[in-house]
Amino acid sequence: MNHEKTFALKGDIVYTAAPGGFTVVEQGYAVCENGRSAGVFGRLPEQFDGIHVEDCGQKLIIPGLVDLHLHAPQYSFRGLGMDLELLDWLETHTFPEAVSYTHLRAHETGRNLVCRLLLEKKKNKKKWKKEIWSKINKKL
Repeated sequence: MNHEKTFALKGDIVYTAAPGGFTVVEQGYAVCENGRSAGVFGRLPEQFDGIHVEDCGQKLIIPGLVDLHLHAPQYSFRGLGMDLELLDWLETHTFPEAVSYTHLRAHETGRNLVCRLLLEKKKNKKKWKKEIWSKINKKL
């Protein structure tokens, strides 16, 4: 094992081990060994003693290539039509909903709902709210 390319992130880890559900490991370790994921562990395995561990505190760690962005018009029907091809899904769900977002009042309502729901789960609401609102308001 190359100790220069092997490290662990410690924190609250959420990942999908298999389709159909999330795995949550509170205050666990996501280990990267020689540039590749070695796994997620509740306790750091003995074989990794001595590697660098970056303690992320209460921060959420989501290993892998993850696209976390969302569009406010799509929030109301999240998870629907997942069996459709992309264009069919857009035409069936997204485009009809997005039309209402051409009106500023509808856009503000959707934006407020999404942000409020996201903020309900976040411990440091003030900081997160400020970051989200400043980015959204720049777009407006």
